[in-house]
Amino acid sequence: MQSGYVYHQLNETGNMLIRSTEPHIPRPVQFQFSKFTVLCAAITRALHSTTNPVSGVPYSIFDPKHFETLLLRSGLFAKTGMKTIFFSTHKTGHDFCSELGERLFGFSPGYKVTCSISSVLNGLNLQIEKMKKDGNIERTRIGHCVFILNYLDQKTSIEARFTSVDYHSHQKQIEKGVCQSGKNEESFWIIRVDKYRLGSYLK
Repeated sequence: MQSGYVYHQLNETGNMLIRSTEPHIPRPVQFQFSKFTVLCAAITRALHSTTNPVSGVPYSIFDPKHFETLLLRSGLFAKTGMKTIFFSTHKTGHDFCSELGERLFGFSPGYKVTCSISSVLNGLNLQIEKMKKDGNIERTRIGHCVFILNYLDQKTSIEARFTSVDYHSHQKQIEKGVCQSGKNEESFWIIRVDKYRLGSYLK
């Protein structure tokens, strides 16, 4: 069981979350985490540069099946589980992003983290529009991966969580743009979170 307060820091693009029980992470751990950011960038590039033989277009980082295939084929990650979150809210805009962040990450996000979550959701909306324009909206799930770098009670671990929703089941809510400010009205989301853990890369 971890002890004490946990500090959280989410980067601007929303794909890297650092969790630590210490306000200042030791330099050796910072170095390990820096090594991983290079690996993370390589994973993303590999996905973008690999062509799907069925569709003839590059694999998408927004597709959970594509992302899982790449993670597991790397031999560095193992899947540790999957959970379903039922999320209901009357909030929109900044409040929606804050409430969603709390459900996904287990802490009350501040202004900067909430802005990062908003950027991710806006990015997903843009990706959906691109997919529709390209006639490539047949995939049913779309989402976003966050790599979580843990330094808890002086123990280091790294995991990945891919959060996704079924596009066709939530099409109206997605296209309405709930992360934009507007009239508060109830929305209900069934969110799937696939979890993976990094193995021996840091050792």
